[in-house]
Parts: sequence; C-alpha cells; structure tokens
Amino acid sequence: MTKNKLYWWIPSKENLTSKEIADQVIALQATAYNFALSYTANAEDAKDLLQESTFRALKNHEKFKKGTNFKAWFFTIIKNTFINGRRKDQKKKKAIDTTEDMIVLTNNKEISTENPAHQNIQVASMQELINNLNEDLRKSFVLNFKGYTYQEIADMLHTPLWTIKSRIFFARKALKTLLLEEYPERAAKK
Repeated sequence: MTKNKLYWWIPSKENLTSKEIADQVIALQATAYNFALSYTANAEDAKDLLQESTFRALKNHEKFKKGTNFKAWFFTIIKNTFINGRRKDQKKKKAIDTTEDMIVLTNNKEISTENPAHQNIQVASMQELINNLNEDLRKSFVLNFKGYTYQEIADMLHTPLWTIKSRIFFARKALKTLLLEEYPERAAKK
C-alpha cells in the first residue's frame, strides 16, 4: 500500500491540478478534521465544514500559489468557510424591515422593554451618522452591512481588497466613537 506523499511546501513551477490538490487534502485529512473540530466543537459540523472546505479548495485550485505552504492555504479555507457560515447563520436570524419604521426583527426570544419610539430615533440617528461618513468609508460599510463579502465589495468598487478592509474597519471605528459620544449612557451600561 503506497502512502500519499505530503508536501508542506509545494515547489512546483506550475499550479497544482485538482487531483494533486485532492491528494494533498487526503494526506491532511486527520489534521484538517481536528482543525475543523476546534472551530465547530461538533463532530458532524466538523465533517460538514471539512467537506465544504475541500469542495472550495478543489473549485479554486488554480488560486493556490506555487511555492507556498499548502497546509496553511487549506487551513485558511477551512477558517474562512467557518466564518462565512457563521455570518450567514447570523443573517438568517435577522431581517430588516425597510418600511419607514425600520424595525429590526430577530428570531431572538429576548423581549425589549425599551420604548419603540426611542429605538426609531436611534435608528434614524444611526442612519444620519452613517450618511455623515466619508463617501468611500460609507459605500464600503453599507455594502458590508448588506451582506456582501470584502472581495465582492472590492470587485464592485474596483478597489484593492486591503483598502476595502481598511475602510470598513475605520468606518466601524468612527461610528463606535460617534455613538459613544451621542449615547454615553450606553457606554456606562457595558
């Protein structure tokens, strides 16, 4: 029985084929499963995560850069697949009513005792704060809030990925500062 040869650093002059990627994934299967399990804390979810990540690795095999660490590349796919799955789960739990009231609906069983009129004022002031952001920050932030991935936003705005990540980071930071200034009682509760 021949054991698959695993290359941690792939020294090829060309990109790997999907068969070569599959061989590398098989060689990493036990380690990758444990890595996925560390994220999910559930055996079945870890298997699902590993399956989805393997599919993505095979689908995007041409993106594997020659001379780079295959294990790190594949584990990054596992991590990103997990994070994206969590984001989708969070978005499924929340729906935003786009009527004039802009009510946020959730599956959460917590019941708010706050005055709905006060919440509407807060939503309106939040929208005003967002509108006052620099145009580049605002566009990136709003698209991210709507559920677009960083890469999708970068493609839409014809901007490098790292620039989009920076803009969203600075927009969040600015909004947090402005919100704490506008609602200091919220900061005291935390």
